[in-house]
Amino acid sequence: MAIADTMTLTSAEMAVSLDCGEDGDGLGVLAAGDSLTCTYSVDTSSAAAGTNDVVVSTLIRDYDASANVAWGAPSAQVNETVSLTDIGDLSGTKTDTFTAPAGGTLEYSVPLAYADYGQAECGTRTYGNVATLTGDTVDLEASADVTVKVQCLVFDDETAWAAGSRYTKKGNWATYTPYAGVEKTVDLFAGQTMDAGDVTLSAVVDGKVTITVDLADGWDFAASPENLKIMGYNSAPGGNPDVGNFAYKMECSGDSCSITVDVFTFYGIHVDVGRWIPDPNL
Repeated sequence: MAIADTMTLTSAEMAVSLDCGEDGDGLGVLAAGDSLTCTYSVDTSSAAAGTNDVVVSTLIRDYDASANVAWGAPSAQVNETVSLTDIGDLSGTKTDTFTAPAGGTLEYSVPLAYADYGQAECGTRTYGNVATLTGDTVDLEASADVTVKVQCLVFDDETAWAAGSRYTKKGNWATYTPYAGVEKTVDLFAGQTMDAGDVTLSAVVDGKVTITVDLADGWDFAASPENLKIMGYNSAPGGNPDVGNFAYKMECSGDSCSITVDVFTFYGIHVDVGRWIPDPNL
């Protein structure tokens, strides 16, 4: 024996799931004189009318029956109006109420700017959010997290030399700058080909020369002691320069740095510089 139930409400036909209790589970045979009661429920948004049609199939024949359905408006409504409370690590607390059947959506946005974090607070951060919906008979809660990745920067260091002639023809690209006693400005090259700024050698004043390094936008002095090293020569030098033994050294910061040295015909001007670039690992 099999039972199939179909309901038609407002011209919409739908299959009905019957609950025939424990007695009806797996029922194959109904003895003569016995009966079986099945129940069902269907959700509707308002009063409804239609028909309910049932078919009982046996090995011999099918038996069918039909009944009218007339459901009036509910005698009482629950959860017609519900309250929503949303608490977020970023957004704070927001509340709203919604009434059936219109309902609604609580929408908001939280603007984020790199300036809110900066290099000091960069990295991956997780912010939580919990929403609670309450009504006459409901108290529902849902939570979600949002992950914010704040770009970190890393210092990409480079070796820089004031433009001039190479110490050696092959290998090391280090350069020295000729000087004729009058003011001159040459490029500061980082990594041999990148323009990292300018180097100005002043005219001779009281037997001294002031050498000024002005960095281009986007370049910084490396955060290390003696990031500016200078060696003077009375004749053109050769071989690989021993930067660690250069005679004039100082630590520079900011965008510009000056040092006063003795007068020479040639200068090797070495600067440790770099640029802040996005961390490739984030």
